[in-house]
Amino acid sequence: MEEKDRLAEAKKLVLVFPGQGSQYQQMGLWLLERDENYKKYLDVSSNIVGRSLLDIIYGEAHGTNYGKIHSNHGNNNAGSRNIAPLELTEFAQISIFTLECATYDFLINRLGLKKENIFAVIGHSLGEYGALYAAGVFDYENGAKLVAYRGSIMNAMNSSDTESKGMMAAVIGETLDLDLIREVIYDVAPYKVFIANYNDYSQIVLSGYEFEIEKVIAKLSELKKGGIRKIIPLKVNVASHCPLMSGVAQKLDKFIEENVSFSDPVLPFFSTIEVSFIDKRNIKRILVDQLTKPIRWVESVEYFLKQGAEIFIEVGPAKVLSNLIKRIASRNGNDNIKVFSTDKWEDIENLRCVFA
Repeated sequence: MEEKDRLAEAKKLVLVFPGQGSQYQQMGLWLLERDENYKKYLDVSSNIVGRSLLDIIYGEAHGTNYGKIHSNHGNNNAGSRNIAPLELTEFAQISIFTLECATYDFLINRLGLKKENIFAVIGHSLGEYGALYAAGVFDYENGAKLVAYRGSIMNAMNSSDTESKGMMAAVIGETLDLDLIREVIYDVAPYKVFIANYNDYSQIVLSGYEFEIEKVIAKLSELKKGGIRKIIPLKVNVASHCPLMSGVAQKLDKFIEENVSFSDPVLPFFSTIEVSFIDKRNIKRILVDQLTKPIRWVESVEYFLKQGAEIFIEVGPAKVLSNLIKRIASRNGNDNIKVFSTDKWEDIENLRCVFA
């Protein structure tokens, strides 16, 4: 069977949507240059957040000055450093969501991806909002309002008090000793640093107060144990997926209750905090709970591999999830799966050839 026929007939095709940290300047430029509809998505989101996402994401490419925002913008503080707006949670999240939704619609409307061939949609953290849009749980404008509110309250969590500033960092190694890492966390920063993401067998993400995470990093580096090769701070200025987000979770719960209504999913939506499919009744609970609970990405990908998933398509910027999926699949002896991304035009060309 030819590759294009295999994909067209596949019932185990999984769409995956990345989260915060995958953003970068000029992301999705291929879409901006080739699809006029993308600007409509950008306009809607820009009106909601009161800033031009076109300038924030693509300013340099369009001869405009997206500029820098001083680090004390809103309640966020990072000393005297000036940072690009796309690094701020309130703009990063809505920018990623906007690109994901527009890319998904491009795949459906321009590339010929058929919804009946999609086995499931799954998101990593913020990416669950893109997955829910694809599943038809809310329309684009209402989804953008929800994501914008989420980003704003998460950004506001960081006060001028540097001791309460949030941070996330990836711990990478060959085979991580999770028991040792948990022991160090408990000894150095109990209830202030947590394991937030189980991304693959060689990568987890820590979440917590910046000052406390730095102490944990120092201790882990000092021990030179646990299989750790390096620790990388992420482009995320909040302590997501841990109990420190409980206040934000309460605000999001209240906002959804008062302002948002969900439709029944038209595509199966899979939660990465519960590692299970979720129906309409439980969507609000999942979106609230994911702020304080860890992302179980390894278990989620393992589930789909066991179900016979053959094709994964990452919908959104960068290739973080694509690389994680490949490593997890290889570890489980599934080297024959196909993993596609949508980050660059050449990636779209690869998909175009398959869907042709």
